[in-house]
Amino acid sequence: MKHRKKIISNKSFAAIWDAASKAASYRELCNMAYESKHFSPAYMEKNSDIGLEELYIVLENIYKAYNMTFEEIITKAGTTNSKLRDCFCIPEKSIEAWKSGRNKCPDYIRLMILRYYHLINPGKYIYTEEYDNFLNTIPKVYEESNKNKTDNKVANKKTDRTNKKAKDEADQYNSEDDDFNDLINSLPSLSQGFDTYYENVIKNKKSSIVNKTDYLDDILKNRKK
Repeated sequence: MKHRKKIISNKSFAAIWDAASKAASYRELCNMAYESKHFSPAYMEKNSDIGLEELYIVLENIYKAYNMTFEEIITKAGTTNSKLRDCFCIPEKSIEAWKSGRNKCPDYIRLMILRYYHLINPGKYIYTEEYDNFLNTIPKVYEESNKNKTDNKVANKKTDRTNKKAKDEADQYNSEDDDFNDLINSLPSLSQGFDTYYENVIKNKKSSIVNKTDYLDDILKNRKK
């Protein structure tokens, strides 16, 4: 069964993110939802088809993401100070200060990094509008690349089958050719000449037959006596 995805609009997410920056706890953030214009239970139900229980999960996950330390962000992103520096052109001293807690990383930079590494997960089958747009704008070249890979696999399998069939036929032909060569080699060579062949083969066989006949004649003569 295919589940219908639910989208949190950028306006609603911005309101939740701003409220998370002001809330002292997750419970307070939930209370703020009832007073909010853009992420109240009624608003979320109407515009995003998100029920009350799902809204609580969304608020909890976004609140946790907002309150992650910068060191936790780097760890969960599986990156390093130097990679972060090169990716976002952030001075390494600033990164070290944010990581150690000496300075606070601006919220907009934290959000940028969290979104870049997909560390904001509102809930099951629930996506932010920004992330849904990202999924819909993935270049089709990747799809075509995957299709080409599949086509190449099919073509390679056909080629392998053709090559195997050709190899089997070649092996069979070589086997028959070897049998023919053995037959030819068993015959006298032309340089030997017919006379030599007659002397060495036919005459010997004839003598053998004559000898056997003489032997039989001797037996018959002895019996008559």
